[in-house]
Amino acid sequence: MSDWNAYDYDKTSVPLSTKPQGFDDVVSKFHSLTKEADALTSVIKQLKEEIIFAFPEEIGTITREAGEFDVTMKRNEIWQWDVDAVEALVADQTIPPHVTRKYGVDKKKFLQLSDTDQAEFIHALTRKAGAPTITVEKKGIS
Repeated sequence: MSDWNAYDYDKTSVPLSTKPQGFDDVVSKFHSLTKEADALTSVIKQLKEEIIFAFPEEIGTITREAGEFDVTMKRNEIWQWDVDAVEALVADQTIPPHVTRKYGVDKKKFLQLSDTDQAEFIHALTRKAGAPTITVEKKGIS
């Protein structure tokens, strides 16, 4: 028999003036667990920030040992195009296929360009590290 069976009650619709048996216990348990979950979420967020701080802010994947754990942090590369610079580059010509009407640049199409064509736009590109993701795994356990 599950501990949750103690909270079973008839789940058919009941008038508002009637309270199902065990309802107070269900509400009390829900309230307690919600408070615990909120507190744990706050602690997890703080611990995650401390783990992130222990890694360099670099693009890519880095793994570091921590006792019996392997901690892996991954930061994707984010490309940001200077809209004014891109617009200035294509102002007197038809918009090339790798440039969008918002004067952003399609990364896949840009990477397919020759080095010469890429060089024309590269000054308008800023590369920065994206939001980190962290994985903590116990060593020897998959």
